[in-house]
Amino acid sequence: FRKGLKSMAFLTCHTGSASLGRSFCYNIVVPENSDGDIPTVLLLHGLSDDYTQWERMTPIERYANERGIAVIMPDGARSFYTDMKYGDAYYSSIVCDVMRSARSLFPLSVKREKNFTAGLSMGGYGALKIALKNPDVFSGAISLSGVLNIAKSAEDVTWDRDFTLIWGEDYKNALPGSEDDLFYLTDNIKGEKPRIFISCGDCDFMLGQNRDFREHIKDAGFDFRYEEHPGNHNWMYWAEHIAVGLDFILGR
Repeated sequence: FRKGLKSMAFLTCHTGSASLGRSFCYNIVVPENSDGDIPTVLLLHGLSDDYTQWERMTPIERYANERGIAVIMPDGARSFYTDMKYGDAYYSSIVCDVMRSARSLFPLSVKREKNFTAGLSMGGYGALKIALKNPDVFSGAISLSGVLNIAKSAEDVTWDRDFTLIWGEDYKNALPGSEDDLFYLTDNIKGEKPRIFISCGDCDFMLGQNRDFREHIKDAGFDFRYEEHPGNHNWMYWAEHIAVGLDFILGR
């Protein structure tokens, strides 16, 4: 190990989820031999990924080691991190069951200022939604290439099947102004506002949605940073810019 870096453990945890009514799994990287109170990032995958992708496609374990943090990577399937109308309760499972399990097994901090969310694409949406709905638990959130204007995405027939399973047949009318709409959540947040980091590539098909959200949040009193860089909707972009986002929400 390089000087100044701690030994890290990587584990896959299988546990029961009361919210799902079945077994569930997540990956975690966590510093070993810690005195406790470890800062923790809940890191979410994208629509076509699973809970193994961040570990396989990026240096997230090295980034965690360098910053002395734990990273929890749960499986959200294609749920948009929502309690689905016709499917599983992924939002409740991750916010309640996964966090409870990880904290029972590892010396993770329960302090708001040491808990964060992050994700890419669908996971960027999920990271902001979870942080905005639980501002007493999470003090910062990262979105990379996020699906940040869910009402606009509802107009895209490409996702009709997914959105119907998640929000029901009337999702186009039900989503705008709901608690699954990030624009609504920023306007109606209850509690201290989390720091927010948003980054998107200049050739990314989600760029318009990210700019929409930037315009909406810029005068809403949030401590946030918005960045655009050359790049597309791919792992090359996310592997680089997750490190920048981590430093922002950690106050480095």
